[in-house]
Amino acid sequence: MGVAARAPEVPTTLRVCIQNWGSVANRGDVNVYPKDCSAPYKYTLQLAGAGTRGPQGPAGPQGVPGLQGPHGPQGAQGPAGAIGAQGAIGPQGPTGPTGPAGGVSAPMAVESAPQLDMGQDRIVDVTCPAGMLASGGGGQITTGDNQLPKPQILSSQPIGNLATPTTWEVHAWSSVPSALWPLYAFVMCVPAG
Repeated sequence: MGVAARAPEVPTTLRVCIQNWGSVANRGDVNVYPKDCSAPYKYTLQLAGAGTRGPQGPAGPQGVPGLQGPHGPQGAQGPAGAIGAQGAIGPQGPTGPTGPAGGVSAPMAVESAPQLDMGQDRIVDVTCPAGMLASGGGGQITTGDNQLPKPQILSSQPIGNLATPTTWEVHAWSSVPSALWPLYAFVMCVPAG
């Protein structure tokens, strides 16, 4: 910002001396000297039109506020604050409902219903309860003593997924198609896992 120029100061008085030497005609003249003369001939005269400074006038009304300037750019984000202290542990919740009862925990044998029919070829399956696996099994044929020749069991084995078998199958055959002979299958079951 520049400095405003100051208006030149206007003199309000003039210093003069009354001449007290020379001829009679020159004595009493008013002379202006660059240097002060000695008293009692030294006087200060008030210049015409130069009055004393009057009192300061009242302040003018306040001007209208200027328009708001544009917002400056947003500052950089400050660093993240420190992690607060861990809160207190809340009260213990209510006890949940009781879960379902567990499965069978002891080994058990399961036997099929007898398949009683006539024919040469017959297959009977028997399956363990849920949650149990087949660990072994077998079959049985019951006939009268007078029935010859006797039916024979051709195979007795687990079926399905052999890594986790749940069913045992018995396959039997008779050479007498008209004979009536019952066939049973049974399986030994153990808890899975």
